[in-house]
Amino acid sequence: MAGAALGIEAPAGEPVMRFRRWFAAPPEAVFAAWTTPEQLKHWWGPARNTLDECEVNLRAGGRHRYVSSNDDGTEFRFHGEFLEVKPARRLVSTWAFEGEPGVTTVDTLEFEASEGGTLVSGESRVESIEIRDRRLADERMLDGMRETWERLDAFLARGTPSGG
Repeated sequence: MAGAALGIEAPAGEPVMRFRRWFAAPPEAVFAAWTTPEQLKHWWGPARNTLDECEVNLRAGGRHRYVSSNDDGTEFRFHGEFLEVKPARRLVSTWAFEGEPGVTTVDTLEFEASEGGTLVSGESRVESIEIRDRRLADERMLDGMRETWERLDAFLARGTPSGG
């Protein structure tokens, strides 16, 4: 499975995008990269963006907040709440992009040991199929998502900073 691409699917009749990708690192390392601000700053978002601010209170009911900017200075702000946290196994959280007011996504991620690495699978659930389809039609959003997961793969391949 090495070098596996991000798979994205949209089931008919459900306001959901499902995705999966394999990483050549154990679930503990992938989960830590996904949830530790010091690690997130190395890979989160497309390469043209930097993660300028990152706050993670990793517990059910804890909040998260991300502020990134691209090379022309445009800022992108996200925030949400963790609904379920099972280290190295499962993460459920809400996400709100401040550039899309009134839309909240519920993301569920599963981290499963697989073939000497980790299969990350999950779904993003929104309020309507129309919102899901609008996102799927946005090539920049899809390219940014793919590039973000590729950056995570490269970060994990380099080895994560000690201490998480």
